[in-house]
Amino acid sequence: MADGLLWFTDPGVIAQKLSAAAGEIDGRVYDIVEEATFKAAERMDEIVMEGGVNPTKKGGPRVDSKAMIRSIDHTTSINGRGRVQGSFGFIKNAPEWTEYQEKGTRYIPAMLAFAEAQVLAINELQNQLDSGKWFPTSLL
Repeated sequence: MADGLLWFTDPGVIAQKLSAAAGEIDGRVYDIVEEATFKAAERMDEIVMEGGVNPTKKGGPRVDSKAMIRSIDHTTSINGRGRVQGSFGFIKNAPEWTEYQEKGTRYIPAMLAFAEAQVLAINELQNQLDSGKWFPTSLL
């Protein structure tokens, strides 16, 4: 039984962070979190290159300067309290238009790359980590 999977976000950032006790599940938590956050970031890349869940009128990838796609990344580390911390999303200097592309506007259909990857990561981790505790500030 895992010692609580915590999900949290920072205001104004299109990224998901999570935390789980490193010693649980025979010490495999680091590998599980690394794999899930990697898959989530990889799925975000795919969706951006596919033009989003909801394509724009011009169609094709949502890539002009490549700044938005370069901002997609994932991280995994163990903090001083022995908890594995992972994150994924637009976490490396995302340009300001990323939020408009991801969430959509009146004229730009929502891309939903992060939203789709978040569902993938949640399902992946919840399936592998037996118990889950949703942090009150989670946007889910």
